[in-house]
Parts: sequence; C-alpha cells; structure tokens
Amino acid sequence: MFKGVSLDQAPPFEAPLLFFLTAPLFAILAGAALTEALFFQQHIAILHLFSLGFMLNIMFGALLQMLPVVIGVKFQNPKRMAWWVYIPLNTGIALFFISLYFDIALYHPAALLLLLSIGSFALLTLYKLFNAPSNTPTLWAFRLSLISLLIALAMGVFLLTTLKNPPEIFGFVLPMHALFAAFGWIALLIIGVSYQVIPMFYVTTEIDRRVQYMVIWLISGALTLLLLALITLMATDENIVVTFILSATFGFILFLLLNFALFVYAVMTLLRLYNRKRSIKEPSLGFWYVGLFAALAASIYPAAMPFNHFSDNIYAVLFGYGFAISIIYGMLYKIIPFLSWFHISSRGFFDMPNMKEMVDERLLYLHLGLHLLSFALLILYPKAAAPFIIAENILFYINIKKAVKIYFEYKAKKSPFEGFSRQ
Repeated sequence: MFKGVSLDQAPPFEAPLLFFLTAPLFAILAGAALTEALFFQQHIAILHLFSLGFMLNIMFGALLQMLPVVIGVKFQNPKRMAWWVYIPLNTGIALFFISLYFDIALYHPAALLLLLSIGSFALLTLYKLFNAPSNTPTLWAFRLSLISLLIALAMGVFLLTTLKNPPEIFGFVLPMHALFAAFGWIALLIIGVSYQVIPMFYVTTEIDRRVQYMVIWLISGALTLLLLALITLMATDENIVVTFILSATFGFILFLLLNFALFVYAVMTLLRLYNRKRSIKEPSLGFWYVGLFAALAASIYPAAMPFNHFSDNIYAVLFGYGFAISIIYGMLYKIIPFLSWFHISSRGFFDMPNMKEMVDERLLYLHLGLHLLSFALLILYPKAAAPFIIAENILFYINIKKAVKIYFEYKAKKSPFEGFSRQ
C-alpha cells in the first residue's frame, strides 16, 4: 500500500479524520447505553452504534484515504465531500439509535438520512471503482463490499420502516441484512484493506493471489445464492412452513461456506504475521492476533455447535467485537500515525516524531488489555463489559488524538520549502 505516494494522490488528512475521530464517541455511547439496556430492541440499537457509528465511520474514512492512493481513484474536493456525507450519516445514526433505544417514532427520517448518505457515497465510489485503471484482489474486495453495503442498506431501510407493522417476509430479510452487512460489507472491506496494509506495515509476504481471490469470491458467491433464495421465497406460493424449513437448511449450508472463507483468510493471515520478516515488537499486532483468532473461533463455532444450541449473541460478539473491531483498532494504530507522519514529511519537515512516537505505547498496551476484558465479558456477562468498553475507547481516542495533535502543530508551522523559488 501507498507505493509511490504523493500529495497529488493523497486527500487532505482532515477528510478521513472527521470519521476517524467520531467513531470512538459512538463506541463510548454504546458502552453507556449497554448499562441500561433491557429489551431486544435496545440491544439492536446498541449493535448499530458499533456497526454504523463505529465501524461505518472508520470504513468511510479509510476509503476516502485509501482509494486515491491504492486504486488511483480521486474524489473532487474530498474535504467538502466528507462533510456532505458526514453530517447526514451521523445525524441518521443518532436518530436511528434514539428511535430504537427510546422507542420514539423517528424511524422514517433516520432511514431517509442513512439512505441518502450511505447510498450516495457507495454509488459514487462504485462508479469510480468500476472505472479504475487496474484490477487487483483489493479492488474487487472494495467493489463487492460496496455492492453488499447497498444491498444491506436497502434491506435495513425496509426493516426500519416496517418495524412497527412487520410483513411476513420481515423474518427472512432480517438475517439476510445481517449477513450482507457482516460478511459482504465489513468482512470483505477488512480483507481487502488487510491485503495491502499487512505486507506494508508488518513486512510480511503477500497471500497468494489465487487464495486472495478465492476468499473474496467464496463470500460473494454465497451471498449471491442467499439473495437469490430470498427473491425465490418472495415469489413462491409454497406453504410458508415448508419454505422456511428448506430455506433454513439451505441458508445454514451457505452460512458455513461464508465461515469457511473467513477461516481460510484468518489462517493465511496468521501464518504471514507469525513468519514476518521483521520481528520488531509491534504492540498494534496484539489487536490483529485477537481479531484473527476471534475470526477462527467465529468460523468454527457454527459447525461445532448443534444447530439448536447455536447462539446468535455469542457469534455476533466473536465476529463483530472480536474480529472486526479488534482489527480496526490494529489498523488505525498504524494508519493514523503513518498519515500524520506522511503529511508532515511531505511538507519538508524532518524533525517530527517518528511513527512509534506518535502514539503512547503504554496506553496502547493498556487499551489491548481492556479490549480483551471487554471482549470476554461481552460473551460471559454483557452488562459488566460496559465500563471497560467506555474506558478502552476513551484511551483509543486519547491515543489517536496524539498523532492528530502533532499533525496540526506542524501544519501551523512554515514549511522549510517555503521561500525557495524554482530555477
């Protein structure tokens, strides 16, 4: 990643920062809300604080930063675009949370704002990605993840706007929405980004391209079959009980296939991290190891548990908090210091702190410990995890703010290049 980077390619640091600095605030709110949550609807609201408020903000910020650099896709005026997406997105997330958590009828304005912000960003980005000059596994992972996001968005809007008077198909759409969001959007995007950042930041060999493509197409193929099954069910006149039994069996087989792809990705990535060329102590690696081992546990769990003993809650914690959020922390602890260092050095400064000095490693290790505790408690006794979720995200915010503060301190200084005229 970031081979041949120049300021002409990279967007202003402020564009992704909007999203990066907002994300932990939603995680803190999720921890606070967890202490008082009593009903299923409130837990769904908290789940979306993590998936929309935390993960989606970070992933939109990452796409704004990475696409011009990795893929060669440029956005016109990225700072303005960031604000146009950021305001309706986060207003929509706030209304969504208030609607579900406090049972206040703000479902329709929340759905409209999320549809406009997520839909417009995804469609514009997809248009640019399908006109990109090259084809790589990362590019295909980005394309397919954004298509999955649009499908999950359409299903989510349907679920939200029919929540008070759910139609018969509601129960079929709900798990499809979850799978397209989890595997199609979150997993594919994390996988695509990791194909780039792991070799760069941890000096590892790349996963064989055939395996990279296999993981991507297994996930996309299984989701496509699930979508076709849903469309078939909507069009059929069969007895609803028979249809449900057939779809549940078929769906569970495809669910196992999705988890097999996750298993292959986790094993291949762990092997490369374990055998990396540079064995320097990297505290951010702790989050990667937690995330990848959680991915392994999540991928094995459905096959290991009898169908009638499968727990959606345990799987959601393994996949969402263990796999996705752990790896997001690990990525950002490398990406944000790198971007701060890169933008400072590109202006001609050579006296700035190095990347390791842009975060407090002691706080990073403390954060890792709190994260492990939060993760374990979410499985064993979720409400007990609340204060640790709040604490770890306060630490995360403080740590990434250090790199951001250094960036703005140097931005305020006169560049050593200023005052020199070209001959």
